[in-house]
Amino acid sequence: AVYRTQSTEAVYQRRVREAVVSTQSTGGSDDLGVLYVHIHRGQALKTFDPKETDLDPVVVVKFNDKLVYRSQEKESADPIFNERFEIVLDNTITVFPNLESNELTFYVWDYDQFSDDDVVGAASIHPSHLGAVNQELVLRPGNATAGHYGSLFVSVVYKPVPFFF
Repeated sequence: AVYRTQSTEAVYQRRVREAVVSTQSTGGSDDLGVLYVHIHRGQALKTFDPKETDLDPVVVVKFNDKLVYRSQEKESADPIFNERFEIVLDNTITVFPNLESNELTFYVWDYDQFSDDDVVGAASIHPSHLGAVNQELVLRPGNATAGHYGSLFVSVVYKPVPFFF
């Protein structure tokens, strides 16, 4: 993992906010473009198994149930992922007519080498033209509305593209 200094992270946050502002006025019914995703960190991650002491967190990201990204850290309940990736939105992956009708889901697992991985939790967001900067996603097991198995901090910014070649 790459660790950023406070000033570098502040510059990155400012650039993300500027990108969000520049995209707010360009939203339309044709939501083709790029979704920029930054997984910052996890916080207070825990599993259902109280005997589990070492967490090797794995983040799996799906966009509309399609696997788009996977990342793993070693032995930390408070991992620093600092991972960035892009999702190109076109008519094969995006639900029309609105960007908000799509779902970006983050699943967190505890990797176990010699047994089945343990579920930590999952959280979803619906991307929008407004974007989300360093948003805390509360991880919950399955479809539960109660329980708290840690948090994942992410940024998601949509940048429209007028057309594809």
